[in-house]
Amino acid sequence: MTITTKGLVPEDHRFCYKVQDLSLDYCYEYLDAELCLTLSWFPRVVDVSLASTHITDRGLETLAKYCPSIETVNLSRCGSITDSGINFLLQNCHKLRTLYTGSCSSITGIGFLECPKTLTHLEAGGCKLTPEGINALVSGGGLEILSLLTREDELAEVGEGSINTEAVMMISKGCPLLKKLFLSNCGGVELQGWEAIGRNCKDLELLNVYGCKKFCDSGLQALCNGCDKLQSLFIDDENSCSRPALEDFKRKKPGVIIHLHDIYAEIIMSEMKNVKKDKTEE
Repeated sequence: MTITTKGLVPEDHRFCYKVQDLSLDYCYEYLDAELCLTLSWFPRVVDVSLASTHITDRGLETLAKYCPSIETVNLSRCGSITDSGINFLLQNCHKLRTLYTGSCSSITGIGFLECPKTLTHLEAGGCKLTPEGINALVSGGGLEILSLLTREDELAEVGEGSINTEAVMMISKGCPLLKKLFLSNCGGVELQGWEAIGRNCKDLELLNVYGCKKFCDSGLQALCNGCDKLQSLFIDDENSCSRPALEDFKRKKPGVIIHLHDIYAEIIMSEMKNVKKDKTEE
């Protein structure tokens, strides 16, 4: 490949037909037209990363047109794309399975309306998701991995309450196949949201609630009662869980690994050792 003022120019066009993985991350110097031209040279690409570039909706149309077999697209921190571009991509790339749109500040989520069930992995933290957008986001019903992780420095812009109780209730009902859910810094989720997860997310294996200040003892109990396949739980001292509740959860769910970022770490680890010791003695 040769870098010119017109973009990335392949020295041998035959090489382009063999490329399946393409990364153009952080190509700040290229305008959308140059990125479009570059994408048109790789018709067999299945995994493309355009994170932190100036790609626009027009670029996504080019991607959908010239790369019909695309399976994974990374658009993280691409501030120029909108719901319109996302919708075009989803409706025209029928093999798309994984989509990263984290920190795309112009996305509200409505572009995901009627998204194909083939989309199983979505990262959309840091977007300005609306209630209508959340409803659209889960409309496909095929999501197995969903990340709505929002960085602390994005909360002021995105809004700490954008992923709230109602949003989590919609997600739990609309994603029956969900296995991994990341809700870091979603401070607006209250007890009804955690109860909905326990009630509806029967296949959930991993839950991250770092920074979820309203994740409490009753919420922990709801997970204990309903999420029988849970294997990993990420919590920290921003949560409202008490030490006795954590100890009780660990006794009832000894198979769940608790990834703890707080003062209770040593206590939980000690409890885990005691459970193993009791099993050995039995």
